[in-house]
Amino acid sequence: MRIRANALLLLCAALTLPASAAAVPDDIRNALQSPQSLTAFIGEPLYSPAVLAKIYAARGDNPGWVSAAGPDAQVQQLLDAIRRSRDDGLQPADYHLNALNNLLDALHAPESFGALRNRQLTALDLLSSDAFLLLGEHELSGRLATPDLEPRKSVKGHPERLTKALSEVFGGADPSALLSGMAPADPMYLAMRAELARYRKLTAEPAVIEIPAGPTLHPGEQGPAIAALIARLRTFGDLAPAAAAQAHDNYDATVVAAVKQFQGRNGLVADGIVGKATRDALNMSPRQVIAALRINMERWRSLPRPLAAIRVMVN
Repeated sequence: MRIRANALLLLCAALTLPASAAAVPDDIRNALQSPQSLTAFIGEPLYSPAVLAKIYAARGDNPGWVSAAGPDAQVQQLLDAIRRSRDDGLQPADYHLNALNNLLDALHAPESFGALRNRQLTALDLLSSDAFLLLGEHELSGRLATPDLEPRKSVKGHPERLTKALSEVFGGADPSALLSGMAPADPMYLAMRAELARYRKLTAEPAVIEIPAGPTLHPGEQGPAIAALIARLRTFGDLAPAAAAQAHDNYDATVVAAVKQFQGRNGLVADGIVGKATRDALNMSPRQVIAALRINMERWRSLPRPLAAIRVMVN
């Protein structure tokens, strides 16, 4: 009876043991040799299995984001960076966001032990590396490949830099900081980034009446069209609420200054007169502006870095 009791205790202990650190490299090697099995397990494919196979082979197929105890802190840092990719006009869902979150939840479930836990840790490690490489590629080269404008789904433009950065993550570096350093740092790009955040906030506000079609609007005029102009300048933040209330429907000096500011921000001739180009820009909805900003940020990411000191820029 005592022998049976001891055997039963050993069996229960074995069932509740955490994942084996020695088993994960074997699982990583097997998963990279047969990526389809990993896809079947997590429901998403790896974007760069060949690149990952070389990176992991160089480190003996040892994990870089997890240990036998569970995920390292860098996994949450990576998730933070993926969520913040939206600030650059990118789409967090492109970088395994849902699958990574699902794996983290699964690792906290009571049934996560033994071979299943090893598979979960393996999937988390490989997906984290895959997401890091793809997000880095998009920050460095743009999301869309030319000339077909299809989304890039593999690492092609900067394999050496990205491999080096991933090695730094494996050494304990913050992946979020490394990815932030891959985005353009030019003042114009940063200005578009700030505008993107500002216009996203505007989408939560009530819609404002458009400036009606008609002749060019000039300083000194007043009427319903001027009132609509003032309302849109206030919505876009170029005219303070108090100044808008005071102007009411008068195209006064404060409104002229606000129009010039809006024109300057949008690459228009800052003459303080509302012609067709300015009217069309003012009548764009925040969502239309957001779409235009995302397109232009994507174009900027695809430009060579650093930009040539002598260059021609066309708005």
